[in-house]
Amino acid sequence: MLDLRHSAWCPVVFGFVRGLSALIYWLHYKPTGYMIRVVGPPMHSKAGCPVCDKVSGLIIGRDEPPPDAESKLPVVGIFAEIRRSQDCDVCRFVAEKLGENPASDAYTDECPVAFWRWSAPNDFLFSFGPIEGETNCLTCDLDHHILTLVDLELADLDPDWIDLDRVRAWAKYCDTEHRGTCHCLTDWTCTPPPSLAPLLLVDVISKCLVEIPIDRVSDVRYAALSYVWGQLQNILETTQANEQNLRQENALTSPSYAALIPDTVRDAIELAYRLGIPYLWVDRLCIVQDDIDRKSPQLEQMSAIYANAYMTLVAADGDDANHGLRGTCPGVTSPRVLRSPLLTFPSAGKMFCVEPEFAPRGGLGEWKRRGWTFQERTLSNRNLVFQQGRVFWECRGAVWTEELVYGPPSLSTTSGGEGHISGDQTSGLQRRTPRNQNTKPSAYSITLSRWPDLHTYEILVRTYSELLLTFPSDGLRAFTGILNTLSRSFPGGMLYGMPEYFFDYALPDPGFSSWSWVGWAGGGINLTISPRMRQPITATRNMMSRDNIEIYPIINWQKTNLDTGVNEAINNSYHEAAKMRKDKSIPLPNGWSRVSTAQDGSIEEGFVHSGLLSDIFLWPLHIADYFLDIPTGSFQPTLRFRTSRAFLFVGARLRSAWEEKVWSVAANAVVPVVSIFHLHDSTGDWAGILISNGAEEISAASEKACEFIAVSGGISWKDGNDEQTILEEWAQVDVIESLLTYEFYNVLHIEWEQGVAYRKAVGRVWKTAWEQLDTSDIDVILG
Repeated sequence: MLDLRHSAWCPVVFGFVRGLSALIYWLHYKPTGYMIRVVGPPMHSKAGCPVCDKVSGLIIGRDEPPPDAESKLPVVGIFAEIRRSQDCDVCRFVAEKLGENPASDAYTDECPVAFWRWSAPNDFLFSFGPIEGETNCLTCDLDHHILTLVDLELADLDPDWIDLDRVRAWAKYCDTEHRGTCHCLTDWTCTPPPSLAPLLLVDVISKCLVEIPIDRVSDVRYAALSYVWGQLQNILETTQANEQNLRQENALTSPSYAALIPDTVRDAIELAYRLGIPYLWVDRLCIVQDDIDRKSPQLEQMSAIYANAYMTLVAADGDDANHGLRGTCPGVTSPRVLRSPLLTFPSAGKMFCVEPEFAPRGGLGEWKRRGWTFQERTLSNRNLVFQQGRVFWECRGAVWTEELVYGPPSLSTTSGGEGHISGDQTSGLQRRTPRNQNTKPSAYSITLSRWPDLHTYEILVRTYSELLLTFPSDGLRAFTGILNTLSRSFPGGMLYGMPEYFFDYALPDPGFSSWSWVGWAGGGINLTISPRMRQPITATRNMMSRDNIEIYPIINWQKTNLDTGVNEAINNSYHEAAKMRKDKSIPLPNGWSRVSTAQDGSIEEGFVHSGLLSDIFLWPLHIADYFLDIPTGSFQPTLRFRTSRAFLFVGARLRSAWEEKVWSVAANAVVPVVSIFHLHDSTGDWAGILISNGAEEISAASEKACEFIAVSGGISWKDGNDEQTILEEWAQVDVIESLLTYEFYNVLHIEWEQGVAYRKAVGRVWKTAWEQLDTSDIDVILG
């Protein structure tokens, strides 16, 4: 994302964690629902094609695999066999689709391709890909792409124009059924309306700018536009010189201005009008671009602007603002290009549609890669997303597409489960009653809660940090709205993007300042060693001791107030709550009580808060009664503390498998994963591991001693089954793998410039090894 002092890709993703993450990502984004409209020419399987004959047998159950475990693999052929069937339209298409996702590893000729039916309630879904239930291919152990087909009623979908009646139905259903989820929210689940300055909005009826006073903003229904500017020149924006002219009725349709409005903005104005939304917020028009005094508060309240919009129009297609919202408004916008081919298997009597992708990894335009747009989509309660020629609705209660219907149309349901979509919503199309529905992806969803949710923070930071910014200095500004929202429940707020409350967890795992993830290109944050803090009461089994890791503070962090020059303590008070889990003599904070759950013959303890009775917590965290004040002081981008220092040598990579590659949104390509190296003392004895900030930064063992400082302590223990945690060194290093308890220090590899230390990499050092080193206590200013 940024490139201030260093360059790196995201922190290491352990081998099995990567596979698990891929599975979680697949399950999370897997849309479920019922196909009602499909467009595109059918692709027929060739008569006598051995692959398609096998698929047909599996579809109709003729070739059900026998029950024994060795034969329970619905393989239809190796990849080479499918790829060689070029005279079969279906096989050619399947081979192309299986190999087109740049985020997945390529199939080799010998990789088996399975075909299976998903279990209920998703038994209308069929997939091509690796063996069902396996994260990686059994032949090459790589993570391959999966192609999913939908087996439901098919009807025509206009390839040129979007059905706006259906869009209105989505909005209407959300209005009536999602109260308390997407609107009419409580104080804790909503973002207050803009309050720093009046809003300039586009009046889509009068086609001009109007100013809405602060006290009326909450009563005004407006849409917001999320799009990318691109490299367009000479496009209309509001300045001090033309503002009064743009406030005149029909100003935006006048010849002098209309020709300067880019297609996406023009189309958004018309779409809002046709959807019955009276106002539209567009950054270029609704912020006076050359008035610094007025621009600054508008930028500060952008998060509130998007969070309080009736809906946000997300123009995810195209590379600039002239792409337009295609297919929305005949007579104004350009038609769209939509292709959704059908795969037919005549011998099985089936016709399938390829499942639409809600969050494709590659091949999208600039919108998905830009940092500013991430905050806009995340903070908006309801998004109308234009992507790959189709439109879908994404709110906190559901995700719906033109092809997949989850229940918003009113139905007269029959006893057979069929329903008729009424009147103005669509033209007598049939569909089944849905049994499940998707929700907003966690990568674009912010949880507004009373407790400091570290994992929501991690997901948002990791997604955002892969994105691009035109100006690297915007790295924190483009994420400030999300940080301010999270800060309402994090004691101490955020310091340069880092949560003070969990400072000892966040600092060693991330990548302005070298100690913050903000300063690392694609750096992000990877809190794999942080425990899950909360789980619903009904799903606590095997949760409360997750990963068996505890991090504890060993130094007193200090930040320096820019205005006063005074050093102030960082509020990393999570450990006070963590200590209460073990020490029952410590009185619990008000509202907290201990609970016990029996798991596999052992008793696990957690905590329940009187205001959050549906959840069990690992620790009695700070639960705010009302929004915590966001710290208003400005602080230097440095940390001050006293700690111990030692010198270690970098050895070989921990294991060659960690030279894998992952998909980078920012680079729009596959890039190397950062590497992990062994650390040794001067005698060659093993001491710990080093996680480089970039795969290319430390390519071989070094003969020069590197400087390390300890920043926090950690302890991990094996569970009742004698299984250790996800710490790879414990699983692979002989000298410690037999230990029942592994104690370590989180360390930073630093280099000095003019009396200031800068982080080069992070690591873990075995406590026993650290204490045998020649250590010294030093004062550090960490930049």
